[in-house]
Amino acid sequence: MKTNRNLHNIFIWLHHVICKYDKHLYLFILLSAISNCISIIAVALIPKFLLSIIQQEQKFTSIMITLSVYGVILLVNGFLNNYTREYSEAKYMKIRLSIIEENGEMFMKLPYSTIESSDFMDLCQKGHAALRGSEQGFHAVLTNISLFCGHVLTCIISFLYVSSYASYLLGLIVIIVLINRFIQYKQKEREKAIRDEMVSENRQADYYYEVMSDFSYGKEIRMYSFADWVERKLNTALSGIRSKKRIIYRNDLISGFILKGLVFIQENIVYLVFIIATLAGKIDIGSFLSYIGLITSFSVAFNSLLEDSVQIRYHSMFVQDLIEYRKVLETLIQENKKIECQLDKSDWKIEFENVSFRYPNRKECALKNVSFTVEKGQKIALIGLNGAGKTTIIKLMTRLYDVDEGRILFNHVDIRNIDREQYYRLFAPMFQEVFLFAFSVSENIAMNYKDLVDREKVMRYLSDVKMVDQVKALKNGLDTSCLKILDNEGCQFSGGEEQRFLLARTLYKDSDIFIFDEPTAALDPIIEDQIYQEFNRFTYGKTTFYITHRLASTRFCDRIFVFSHGRLLEEGTHDELMALKGEYCSLYELQSKHYSVKC
Repeated sequence: MKTNRNLHNIFIWLHHVICKYDKHLYLFILLSAISNCISIIAVALIPKFLLSIIQQEQKFTSIMITLSVYGVILLVNGFLNNYTREYSEAKYMKIRLSIIEENGEMFMKLPYSTIESSDFMDLCQKGHAALRGSEQGFHAVLTNISLFCGHVLTCIISFLYVSSYASYLLGLIVIIVLINRFIQYKQKEREKAIRDEMVSENRQADYYYEVMSDFSYGKEIRMYSFADWVERKLNTALSGIRSKKRIIYRNDLISGFILKGLVFIQENIVYLVFIIATLAGKIDIGSFLSYIGLITSFSVAFNSLLEDSVQIRYHSMFVQDLIEYRKVLETLIQENKKIECQLDKSDWKIEFENVSFRYPNRKECALKNVSFTVEKGQKIALIGLNGAGKTTIIKLMTRLYDVDEGRILFNHVDIRNIDREQYYRLFAPMFQEVFLFAFSVSENIAMNYKDLVDREKVMRYLSDVKMVDQVKALKNGLDTSCLKILDNEGCQFSGGEEQRFLLARTLYKDSDIFIFDEPTAALDPIIEDQIYQEFNRFTYGKTTFYITHRLASTRFCDRIFVFSHGRLLEEGTHDELMALKGEYCSLYELQSKHYSVKC
């Protein structure tokens, strides 16, 4: 009952999808079914038809005219069959690609914390499997539904013709075919269960393939000589996949042997019955040929009909995964659209109230009972050793994650009640990870369509981060592709150059709040000093957060927050914290020795 209910829900979903994209598809599915039926029945009746013409001793001209008419009908039907099939297949592909595009758009709007969940990524992998090609999942269900309709028509016509003489043979065929289909259906159920077990291993194998082939990992793989290590990890994942596929192949072999045996018995009984009837004079040769042809057509069509039903059920399991995946996407996105008020950016502040947070599958809290307030226009430095909680503060403040306890307020409104996309527009972040996209330089800076890029603004900020000369020296200037993934003439930049591109990207967005997470980590001290001198000008009147280990940036900050083990230890200006002689003073004095700076 549950399976039937799932199928009913799947068919309703498919109906809505077809109506959304192309209602005429139903007409082409029907025409394709009729055309398939005509093709099968015509082939079964041709022998009797030709024999009757010969036996009637008609003139050669009449025979040729009759055959020509018959041939034209078959030709037109063949054309209709090909046209409806190709049209339907093209529409199936168009709908499938549209769903892939929709899924991609929804995926990019998901909360960041969701896409870090391995359980969700497994569901994502299963959802994508339904759209991976024309032979599995969504596309295959529609194809088999069309075939199913054609085989139903063929069975009806064949049954009406053959049942007048040997209806008991049709009953025998039905019984044997049902046994075959039951065996196949159970085999497909077992196969789907095994493939579900392979999801995690497939995802691991995909990742290891990416590591082995991705240019960005190339230096580490070669310099640290861990190619064999990655290969062993890939082989471990592939070993699990291969062992499960061997089980699938073995089960297919056993069930296939049983199915072939049953078909052999069925065909021998049918031929034996009609040979005896012909020898006894109960039917003539023409009828023998037509009965054999039509009963074979019935057998093949009924067998195919049940095969279609098995395939529909099998591929519907993938579609069910897709539906569940899309429901999760839509639910998560809908939850993010809760808006209780519009953002008032005229005079605002951000407040952390007793905030605690633990990353998924972690025992220790990343933040513990943290409280502070930041006023509009202030420049804030977040200081602490690795793992102190600095980056977590930024992830929570920007709503990449939501707090476990306490709350974060923007102008006295809990940020969880503000539309996520609207809230994101407040921030221009530069995170630790340096990522350039395989787009042009201008698109990487503006993060927008090429036609919408303000090129003068891009050049201005490239000049601010000391990269304008390097870009001008490129063959295609701002239109040069970053990386060589999509363009052989693309440019691979150094780590420091990539970081300066990201600085320019952050400044180009020109939001109300700037975030610099280790902004100068890959830069040399001279460039670092120049950029810090310019930061005050870049971010004049803007709220700015600096996460840094290099305390040169803290002297011009309005306030400094010092974190340790997820707790806020100290808070104040540079002078206040130096006078306190605490954690900040110790760190600053330690670094001062290396830079020859007096406290």
